[in-house]
Amino acid sequence: MRLDGKIVKKPCKECGHTKVIVYQKGVLCHRCNDLRLQEARAQKSKDRERKAVIFDKGEAAPELNKLKKQYSINNLSSKGAKRRQEYRDLCKEIDQEAIDDNKYYCWGCGSGSRPLSHSHTIAKSQRKDLELDKDNLELECLDWGGVKGCHNIWETGTLEEQKKLLNFDRKIEYIKRTDSMIFNKYFSEV
Repeated sequence: MRLDGKIVKKPCKECGHTKVIVYQKGVLCHRCNDLRLQEARAQKSKDRERKAVIFDKGEAAPELNKLKKQYSINNLSSKGAKRRQEYRDLCKEIDQEAIDDNKYYCWGCGSGSRPLSHSHTIAKSQRKDLELDKDNLELECLDWGGVKGCHNIWETGTLEEQKKLLNFDRKIEYIKRTDSMIFNKYFSEV
């Protein structure tokens, strides 16, 4: 994709197929670029293993102490892992119900051609206790092809943009019913 947002298809230098080029420098399609990145990650992992010389006392090699920490691993507690699994199960349940009711499309614009996401009406950052409330979740489209998706409009859009969403009234009714402080704050900014 070019900087101006237009999608350009070119022959990929790796596989030769004419596809959308996601890695402009190397002229690679999405699949070939993923393979390139996987190879780079595997090489970094091998380099780390090779440098991790362990001494008799269980201390790492002195040269490793000089290396900066590359990344941190986010270890979840058993409670956090359980909550994450409950969230995934809830999302699967919502997806299945939407498929069964023939509603597996964006509830904000009605589009069925964009990738969908589970959007919280009241953000998790505002009310963590509502993260697993089924009524707080809606299927909404993501940004795609330079067009702002309904998920992003709900989270960062103006009130005028949000009012154009098909599910705006339902979301506002949920906020009003669930948290009057957030509801009052929402409409005091108008």
